[in-house]
Amino acid sequence: MIATHPETGNAIALSIIPARNLFVQGLPCLQGAHIALRDLSERLPPGFEDRIRAMFDLTPKEAALAAALASGRALGDVARNNGVSILTVRTQLGHLFRKTDTKQQSQLVSLLLAVEPLPQM
Repeated sequence: MIATHPETGNAIALSIIPARNLFVQGLPCLQGAHIALRDLSERLPPGFEDRIRAMFDLTPKEAALAAALASGRALGDVARNNGVSILTVRTQLGHLFRKTDTKQQSQLVSLLLAVEPLPQM
């Protein structure tokens, strides 16, 4: 899920990742979830497009679209910046959904951010 921070206007991604065997981590239950918040205004790490391209067998254009979405950009902005129609970008998005087994843009972005290591603080 992507939301906008009310004060800064930055896009924030929320990823919820199922977790098992939490008892081992000192929690009283065996199932739960890890929750991660990420400020999408931060730059994606070097090599992000190459990694997701290899991981999901994406074309260079699909990987570029995926990276743009993971950075919080809107489909219309991506179309304008690349000089293509919104229909072309939506077609590429459909290919991304199929290749990543996702059905919504928010699922796709969450998946992309979940497979990418979070920056160390």
